Amino acid sequence: MSPTGKLWTAAIAAGLIGALIGAGAVWAITQQESASTSADAAQLASIRAELETKDAQITQLTEQVAALTASASVTPTPTSGGATTPSTSKEFTFVKAVTAGAKPTITADYAQFLTGKAAADAATAHGDESPPPNDYYIVNDNNKLRTLPVKPGINVKLTAHDDGTSDPAGYTVPFATWAGYYAAPTDNNRSITAGPYWITLTNGVVTKIEEQYTP
Repeated sequence: MSPTGKLWTAAIAAGLIGALIGAGAVWAITQQESASTSADAAQLASIRAELETKDAQITQLTEQVAALTASASVTPTPTSGGATTPSTSKEFTFVKAVTAGAKPTITADYAQFLTGKAAADAATAHGDESPPPNDYYIVNDNNKLRTLPVKPGINVKLTAHDDGTSDPAGYTVPFATWAGYYAAPTDNNRSITAGPYWITLTNGVVTKIEEQYTP
């Protein structure tokens, strides 16, 4: 082969080798880009899944907040007429003093009125006749005095009269009349001022006074 032919053959060979090398480089770059694209896609899928989870959590928290807000804004249903049920109690007492006027009061000494077995047991414990006469027994171991307001205008039910007689069925007198017996005690009205009473308190105010008949 002539020198010129050899040069052309070498040039062609070099060109083919360069082409092959170039093709290999392009393929390598393409593969690298493909791998990078796949990794990016996987990462995007992971981020998308995480965002969807966060969205679900946010939705759940929003629903919980809405439920709590609705519960807190509920107005309690008032009782009938919107009024509060009054606190009422009934106490057995001896009345030590009475004040009439615009702001009436009584001074009360609470005691216990017992009947049946409770009366017999209490009488025995106090060294008295047991069972007690007439099947009742009064215990007054605490002499604490309480001054209580009285509802103005009420009447008082009595079983004793101011002449010393008694009426088991009872009768009523105005509070002012009853207070007069305490203001001017006598031997005859002593059965009224010394007798035991049941008082009814409504929200701490005396609303009813009834003498207990004791034969």
